[in-house]
Amino acid sequence: MQNLVKPDQTLEFETIKRALEGHVCIVDFVKKNGEHRSMFVTLSEEVVGTFSHTPRGRVVPVWSMEDRAWRSFSLDSVLEFRTYCYPGDY
Repeated sequence: MQNLVKPDQTLEFETIKRALEGHVCIVDFVKKNGEHRSMFVTLSEEVVGTFSHTPRGRVVPVWSMEDRAWRSFSLDSVLEFRTYCYPGDY
């Protein structure tokens, strides 16, 4: 697993997108209501097929492996983001 969040580092959409397109990742973040949440997420075509997504500000749309549904998170709320495995290994 590779942690892509470093102290005092701003996450950029393109960095996250590249990781998500090739891996299942774990994102830990704070929801708008203050609750902490962890999700196994991906944007791999192997899992979600061909799609197009347009970022809305700093909000990232992702496919939740556990919920089998689209979810999103704000880059500004991320506590930790790391690669977990390749989609076929999930």
